[in-house]
Amino acid sequence: MAFYHLRLGLYAALAVFSIIIIGLTSARIHYTKSRSSSDPIKAGTFHYYDPIVVEILVTYIFALLWSFWAMFAIGSRADRGYLSSYVVEYFWLFIIWVLGLVGAAIASHYWHGNLAACRHFNNQCRVLIAIVAWSWINWATVTFIALATIFSQHSGNHGIKAPLHGREGEEYPGPEVRNVAPGGATQA
Repeated sequence: MAFYHLRLGLYAALAVFSIIIIGLTSARIHYTKSRSSSDPIKAGTFHYYDPIVVEILVTYIFALLWSFWAMFAIGSRADRGYLSSYVVEYFWLFIIWVLGLVGAAIASHYWHGNLAACRHFNNQCRVLIAIVAWSWINWATVTFIALATIFSQHSGNHGIKAPLHGREGEEYPGPEVRNVAPGGATQA
């Protein structure tokens, strides 16, 4: 069974979701670093940043870069040796999965009590709620990619060092190649 279409779609979704969360976390860091008065969420503090927001930002920058490489490798059937193998895909998915889980869990725990009271009054509360929500959505997307990768590898009986595109042994449905005679006539 071919899982590469599903994996391409999930990687494309991860790229889009990562861009969204990169924008949200960047907006939050800009807000906290440029604040000249105290923050209503963290009373009495200004010119600060939340370390967990930076962790989420870095995690999904990695996820965005990896998803671009994975989409290229799967879509173009790239075989760049070890760099485009299942083992490297599992490595990056594991790193992104753990960092995403840690970021989403800490953000959920850290802002749980503060956000419930202020979400109707402050735009930054909405940004923080969106960061928490998109963190969990991205983490779930990485989980689904990992499952689709496992199914892809096992359905094709590929080894761990096989190319991550998962289509080993299939013929490439590229353009038809014709032999052209010197006079311009085609040969069969």
